Amino acid sequence: MTDQPSPMSSSLYRIYLAIQSEQDVPLPDRKVILGDTLYAHPDAWGVVGITDAALQAFADSDFKTISSIGVVRAHVQKRATIYSKLLESPLGFDEFMELFLGSDHCVLATKQENATDDGLPKAYHKIDPKAGMFQRKGKTANFRSKIEGAFLRDMYSKVAA
Repeated sequence: MTDQPSPMSSSLYRIYLAIQSEQDVPLPDRKVILGDTLYAHPDAWGVVGITDAALQAFADSDFKTISSIGVVRAHVQKRATIYSKLLESPLGFDEFMELFLGSDHCVLATKQENATDDGLPKAYHKIDPKAGMFQRKGKTANFRSKIEGAFLRDMYSKVAA
């Protein structure tokens, strides 16, 4: 027996199909609409890792903040590429969810790492996205000193050793 999709997933899928089929709207505009819509899913932009430079930035701030140290959630795959694939042709629900949630991963990276044309560093320290850390808070990641800060402090002590 398969799990029933959540009401949010079902709703986003119906909206996706409407956006996908609306050929009168230019593709770049449909990508923007789709991206803004998919961001509503609670598992969107899940953090799966952190780069060495971002971990060092946290260490330099004594693991107390995210807002002022130049660390952002950077997509492992470019969102525009994911959205283009989703909009190529209508997908079934399972295929849609697999492509969307299977591709929509982020790593914590410095703004400089995220801004390069070369893409993110290929190697980064893994973070389990199911651990409930670095959840969405606006367009950034939620950071609690006692939870994410303690986690990163422990990671840093192991990496620096």
